[in-house]
Amino acid sequence: MDAQAAKLTSRLELENAFLCLWEGETDAAPFGIGIVRAAGLLVELQQIAGGPDVFDRKSCARFLRTVSLRSLAPKCLHHIALFWSRVHGARGQAEAGCLATCAWAALAVEQRYLIHLLDELGANEAQRTQAIEERVLGVVQDAERVALNEAAAFTPIGFAAAKFLADATRLPMDEPWRSQVSGASDRALSRTIASALDPLEAQLALLPESAELGVLVKKLDKLWRYFGNHVQVERLIAEHLVEPLWPAYRALSSDAFLQLIAPIELAVDALVRRNERGEEIAYLSSAVDMLAFYAFVQRDDELAVPIYRRVLKLFPTHRNSARCLAAVIASRVLVGLGLAMPAFAALDRDLGEAETLAPDHAEVKRAREALNARRA
Repeated sequence: MDAQAAKLTSRLELENAFLCLWEGETDAAPFGIGIVRAAGLLVELQQIAGGPDVFDRKSCARFLRTVSLRSLAPKCLHHIALFWSRVHGARGQAEAGCLATCAWAALAVEQRYLIHLLDELGANEAQRTQAIEERVLGVVQDAERVALNEAAAFTPIGFAAAKFLADATRLPMDEPWRSQVSGASDRALSRTIASALDPLEAQLALLPESAELGVLVKKLDKLWRYFGNHVQVERLIAEHLVEPLWPAYRALSSDAFLQLIAPIELAVDALVRRNERGEEIAYLSSAVDMLAFYAFVQRDDELAVPIYRRVLKLFPTHRNSARCLAAVIASRVLVGLGLAMPAFAALDRDLGEAETLAPDHAEVKRAREALNARRA
């Protein structure tokens, strides 16, 4: 085989290997034109000591996900950035968007390479700066457009875009790009979530009936999960759901009300945990109000007491929880007094706690009178 034929064979082999890699990442989406230049990615990877076997798709895919970008030559970074950008464009996967953004940010540091590259295209300094920013932040902007359009419908592509925005706030990049990407992604995600929540907030303000409220609660739970357990959804739940829930609580049986609020239990718990860590203090009152609902409708006092105590630890002056817990303790004291040999000291201690919580509660007063009478 002469040199020209060998070169052609080698190129075709690399093109086939690249197509195999491409199809593995994009579920056989057509690559389109430019495969000869795109396959240059594998040429660059072949030159890296300890690099992947470029003819093995899994080896290549693993390497592209795990290699330290700082260790790569600018030309190789450029190929990797283009590859992941194309993968993201073909299927919109959040992971591909993150990998593309990291690669572009790593390449943006290589000023000499970029200036030379863009000078060849006739770009001036302002155009060079704009081109670099557009590449690094382009995936963020694209993801925001998709997320805004798709979020309300809970589509898979909208979910992938929202997931990218969430992931992009934590990407391991050098400054100044880390701050720029993180800030842009966080703002984009916040706008996307707000656009999905605004219609629900408007509906909740109308104090919907129980059936409609149940639909909204399920949608809030779905949005919370859809956006990666985001605090923005938790805030809306705490701030706008307490008021419409009170009429439903009064109208429904305990079981029916518990079924109504069950879908958002994890979201409420997440916001309460943030308060327990010293975060989200502005939403403390509403968060514990939501948490208290779960205690109010428990069939078993043993299940309700830990919830009341959790509320009161965070918010000692929460009146409803204090009175409910006092009533439970007083009832326990009355049960204890019915035993043949009451443990008066323990019962007196427990009743003292109930009196501290709600001294004017009728059940607490009745327990004190019964305790004094039994002692006499």
